[in-house]
Amino acid sequence: MKAPGRTVERSPVDGRCPGCGEERLARYPILGEVGWEMVVKCQGCLVSVERRPWKRLGPIELLIDRIPEGR
Repeated sequence: MKAPGRTVERSPVDGRCPGCGEERLARYPILGEVGWEMVVKCQGCLVSVERRPWKRLGPIELLIDRIPEGR
């Protein structure tokens, strides 16, 4: 029996990989060396096409993060 694991929802992205030329890009969160990032990666060769900072605690949402700025 396979042990339960964690899964990440990957959203398909239009475009072509600059590394291998495949059209299998996906956007999903990762925990990188600088913290949580939202990346677009080729699903064939795993080349990073885009990396942007994401939420500071990743998938964990604090109540204070829901308060609009300036309040």
